[in-house]
Amino acid sequence: MAPPSMQVPTTTPPSSAHHDAPSPPLPPQVHGPDKFAEISLGEFDTPEYIWNHEMRRRMIEKLSLHVGEFPIQLQANCTAKYDYCPLPRIAYPELAEEIFCHRYA
Repeated sequence: MAPPSMQVPTTTPPSSAHHDAPSPPLPPQVHGPDKFAEISLGEFDTPEYIWNHEMRRRMIEKLSLHVGEFPIQLQANCTAKYDYCPLPRIAYPELAEEIFCHRYA
């Protein structure tokens, strides 16, 4: 067994860093990484996907505010510790009037 300083923790926070993150246009496991990238980086307004530049900009802005100075700290010290804090929900006004069906196919 590795010494305590070398052991990887086996517990995770109550919710993962992705739990409250904005829902991507589609989960990557549904259509694969190429389709996920196409949707995430594209402009879509279809019954299946609603995602655009403004929504992407808002998500990036909120994520940047959330992590704060950590990317700079990480560049200076690659072993910097990130103090986990759940990401607040990101509201997308473009989706306010939409109806969502879980696992709709």
